[in-house]
Amino acid sequence: MLHLVATEFRRDGTVRNEALDLLDQTLSLDGWDGAEHRAIIAPRLPFLRHVAPEWVESREPRLLGDDAPEDLGQTTVQLALKWGRPDRWLLERHRPAVLRAVRTRSKHALDHALVAMLWEVPGYSTEATWRALAGMGAPILSDAGEHLAHLLMNDPAQDHLDRGALFWEQTLQHPSLSSDAFRGYGWWAEVDALDQERWEQMTLATCQRAEGSLDRCVKVAERCAREPITQAGLGILTRLLRGRHEPWDRSQVAEVALGALKASSGDPLLSEGRERLRAALTDLGYFGAADI
Repeated sequence: MLHLVATEFRRDGTVRNEALDLLDQTLSLDGWDGAEHRAIIAPRLPFLRHVAPEWVESREPRLLGDDAPEDLGQTTVQLALKWGRPDRWLLERHRPAVLRAVRTRSKHALDHALVAMLWEVPGYSTEATWRALAGMGAPILSDAGEHLAHLLMNDPAQDHLDRGALFWEQTLQHPSLSSDAFRGYGWWAEVDALDQERWEQMTLATCQRAEGSLDRCVKVAERCAREPITQAGLGILTRLLRGRHEPWDRSQVAEVALGALKASSGDPLLSEGRERLRAALTDLGYFGAADI
């Protein structure tokens, strides 16, 4: 029916009443039948707002709100987040439902909330979004770090990059957070658009808070080993070696650290960082580090 509506709207610019009547019938269904019908409607809400804006406006409480049978309004929001593209209209008008979906870890809900923050959708300022997610626990904040990195990996707009980094900085500014809140920020090693010096300073602070245990630890180590090697980069490598990682990842980090130790041997200003890194390597059994 929706395909037919699209064809007729392209041809005539109208939607027949029978189609809207059928949509009304679906909104009265409850239980699994109601959920299945809403799974078809939910990702097509932008299309329906385009072809039948008055219908969507008048049916919004039944479609997405408290007038829906059982809890199908919330279900419809979650289905729209799971299967649809980020939609400013939905994100702004149904922010409590979006955040509820994030709290219950509904698929893709966190991504949509973070996109709303990057887009500066009303109600999703960096501070407001951080507070909302922080209230859901440390694992959600860690996931937010990872998901932001995924969103910003490929040629991000500068204002989006700045808001993402500000979210990370706000996480670092709260001393009461547990180490579990910081693991996901290791993914930022793949956000090449973030200035190297800024990335190193933030990652060093994150390593301290995460007790050396970061996701994507090998990528973090490889980025630290880029020349010119810095005191901060050596500090990150040292903390990674003392963190909790899988044995295979730890051995790869150690190999990168040995390379960084060799590459930085000619810089006397790095002697302090090199000594700490050498000690961490020898503690793990890489005794050859003592001769580098």
